[in-house]
Amino acid sequence: MRFSSLVSFLLGGSNALLDASASDFNVFMTRGTRLYFNWKPTGSDSVSDWQAHILDVNTGKNAGKTKFKMKNNLPSMSVEKLKPHTKYEIRLTAVNGDEEGETQSFTAWTSPRAVERVITVGRFASTVWIEWQLPSYIGEQGDPDQYVITSLDDKSQIFTTEQGCVF
Repeated sequence: MRFSSLVSFLLGGSNALLDASASDFNVFMTRGTRLYFNWKPTGSDSVSDWQAHILDVNTGKNAGKTKFKMKNNLPSMSVEKLKPHTKYEIRLTAVNGDEEGETQSFTAWTSPRAVERVITVGRFASTVWIEWQLPSYIGEQGDPDQYVITSLDDKSQIFTTEQGCVF
């Protein structure tokens, strides 16, 4: 096995290993169908491009592949057209010509979409009953298992519902 890999490498059948990779991944923003992240490049070789493979962890399906040029030595990117409230594995590889570095990966969640048309249906003393329209993506990905309600007056006040719970 080792011999055949060496022969394949010598004949140009596989990419040479580049001494460059990514570490210290940081997802700094999520917006429904987008992930924004950055990382720290490591290694001694120069990198011309980064290649990202995106995998939907829930289904195991490939959710995309993108290759992009490094701009101003800023190792960051955004991935778009993802499903909201979904866990993804991002595999990042440094590229320079035909050479590739060791692939590193991390997982991240996209944020859920906001619900639509929230209305107050009743008030009594210190209790408020609210209703909302289900998000438009219901049916594509199944029903949400909970909703998070945040107070506008105090962002630290967070309430969660359970599926089927009247809140």
